Amino acid sequence: MSRARTEILSHRGKWSAASRAHPALRFLEQYTNMVRDCDLGSHGPSSRWYAPSAVFYNGDGVVYQGGEHIWTWMHDLFGPFERLGAQIEESRARVLEGVVTLKPGVGVLAEDGDEPGQDGEGVSDPSIKKGDLVIYEHVIVFYPRDEALRGEGIPVRRMMEFVVGEPEEAGQGTSERQFWRGKVWWDTVVLARELAERRRKAAGMSRVRRGVSKL
Repeated sequence: MSRARTEILSHRGKWSAASRAHPALRFLEQYTNMVRDCDLGSHGPSSRWYAPSAVFYNGDGVVYQGGEHIWTWMHDLFGPFERLGAQIEESRARVLEGVVTLKPGVGVLAEDGDEPGQDGEGVSDPSIKKGDLVIYEHVIVFYPRDEALRGEGIPVRRMMEFVVGEPEEAGQGTSERQFWRGKVWWDTVVLARELAERRRKAAGMSRVRRGVSKL
């Protein structure tokens, strides 16, 4: 069986006219800008970003099935933060074009380079789509919403892998793209430890203030 040609595009640092010329990277930039706002309620519904059949694998082993489930989890994940920053100079994105086979109503079928219009067994299927595999490494900086926990941003390095393709259904997506699959690897302990330390200090200060008020 013939194989689709794979092209690897690499981009470092700030987004640019060159990165925006590629549909997957243009979509990724729009998505990361949206997430950094920490105001997902203004950027829904989920189908603007995630296909209904999308799956997301979190680094803790939990798997989120379906775009709406992923969107709900993202609200919970980013809700405690006022905003997210980024160390742009540390970012890197790589794109492998057309290496993933997608089927509406099913999701990711394979990453075997089958030609468009073929299912996993080479049978003609006009609904089959091709998707790009995008690997994105960056440092994200968390700024807590809780006033008692505010201070310097908390930087955490993350690596993400997305499958980006045309929208699963008509009228969905952003810039004619959606995520069909996502994976993230990041050290949540770094963030949790810093937040716990800030809570401990805030609680200590509160006890001191109560003690002073009794004098």
